[in-house]
Amino acid sequence: MFTFLFIYFVSFLPAHEFPATYETVLRKIQRLLFHVVAHLYHRHFRELLLLGLHSHLHGLFAHLILFNSRFRLIDDKETEILNDLVIALRLQTTDDGTSFLRFFLSSAVEN
Repeated sequence: MFTFLFIYFVSFLPAHEFPATYETVLRKIQRLLFHVVAHLYHRHFRELLLLGLHSHLHGLFAHLILFNSRFRLIDDKETEILNDLVIALRLQTTDDGTSFLRFFLSSAVEN
């Protein structure tokens, strides 16, 4: 969420006014947010499941993974800890470079 807010805020600045540390800050925000989500899955998933909030966590995770697959802000070495979850949620990319979730979302918008 913070990554998206930062991008939204900076997108209003003219191109020559982007901070020199823009990409570094985005990488750090994205990496820390991924670590928070990984912690929620590892330590608090049972409580989230009981509260019925697991689908929200899955949605946040899906957005993080798809955002990272597009912009490569987090090293694959750091995200490999949750690769089983990526496979379980069918977020991996297919041979043609698309993901199951992107196909599902685009077909839902068309219908």
